[in-house]
Amino acid sequence: MKTFPIFFITFALTATFALAGNGSINPGQTTRNIGKDVQVAGKVDSVVAMYKGTYLKFSHKPHGFTVVIPSSTRGQFDNPYKYTGQQVAVTGRVEKNEFGDPQITVTSPKQISVVK
Repeated sequence: MKTFPIFFITFALTATFALAGNGSINPGQTTRNIGKDVQVAGKVDSVVAMYKGTYLKFSHKPHGFTVVIPSSTRGQFDNPYKYTGQQVAVTGRVEKNEFGDPQITVTSPKQISVVK
């Protein structure tokens, strides 16, 4: 009976230290981090510019994680298309968009960095 709690505590501590190791989560973990300030590291699948903003999509699937650059701050970003196919790290608060999908809205280029 005592094996389960010890295993669970060991697993939880291992997962915590693994996350703290590089301080970031992957795009698939964003749904479990709604409302939290995090760093998300992953590969940008595509970049789409629309009237309301520019969207960095981390999956070709319709309901994946997205980074939003609002039109009002788009001028601060050099060329968002340069992130296509790149491994990036994005910092900000994970929110749900109108479809319930996870997203981070960035207002400064300092929130996005290319990971080499």
